[in-house]
Order: sequence, then C-alpha cells, then structure tokens
Amino acid sequence: MFAKSRNRLKALAWNSSFTISLRVDNTPSFSWKTADLKLFLPFQFGEYIILAVWTKDSHKDGAFAYIGQLWKYLQLHGEGPRGDNSLIIGDFNSNIIWDRPDRRWNHSDVAKELQALGFISLYHLQAAEKQGEEICPSSISIAGRTEPVILIMLFVPIIWPNAAG
Repeated sequence: MFAKSRNRLKALAWNSSFTISLRVDNTPSFSWKTADLKLFLPFQFGEYIILAVWTKDSHKDGAFAYIGQLWKYLQLHGEGPRGDNSLIIGDFNSNIIWDRPDRRWNHSDVAKELQALGFISLYHLQAAEKQGEEICPSSISIAGRTEPVILIMLFVPIIWPNAAG
C-alpha cells in the first residue's frame, strides 16, 4: 500500500492463536493462528485503525469459507479493531441470504458480533435497510443469474457522528 508523504501508513502486526475446545478429538479446523488467515490487512493510517478484509472460498478449510474466515479472525483479534477511530472494510463475499442454520459463523452472526464490538454497516445504516433486504445492492452473477446483494462492506463505529441515525 502507498500513501502520500504527508500521510503515515503503518502495518499492524497482530498475531495470535485460537482453539475451540470440544469433548471429542480436535481437528485442525478447530485450531488456528493469525498466519493461517491470509487475506486480512490490519494497518494504521494516520489516527485510524483499519482492517482490510477479503473473504473467499477456501478449499483448505471449507467449513470456514467466506464469512467464516472473518469469524475466525474476530476470534483471534476481536479486541484489535475497536474504538472511535477503527474501520472494517472489504469484500466480504457474503450476505445474510446465504446463512446456514447449522453454523455459528453465518453472516448474521458475524454482523451481530461486529455490532457487539461497536461497529455498524454504513450502507445499511444510511439506506435504512436490513442486511439481506437491500434495495440498491451491488450485484453478483452466479451460474448465469444475478443475485441482488451487498458484498463490499464498510463497518464504522456506532458512535460516529451521523452514524447513530
């Protein structure tokens, strides 16, 4: 990433590990560390802490594909992107319409977790729309048909001016 000389850009080295403890034998899917999650870029830009996100299909860890990757990241670094000066932005490749009831890391679960951390989707706030019910969405073509969904998201602190409604 590049910034004009008057702007300060600094990579943030967040490193951690996390394990889900079960009464049965743990599999590699239930234990991970920061290095396992490749498409997250935490950085500081001036006074702002920004987490850039790109979630996508994961053949290596299929159970945690797409939004599951962000869920894993939040388990490791939920305390990282917090406060009035933090943003989470990126291509989530996810929407509530694809939630699966047997997962703890659905899009709706991650959105609730982000809200508990103090974030809200700026698009949904400004448009006064619920996630999954977008009227003016970005579009994606899947198998020749277009799905009206929002995939690129910006989560801002709930306490920002004009963010509380």
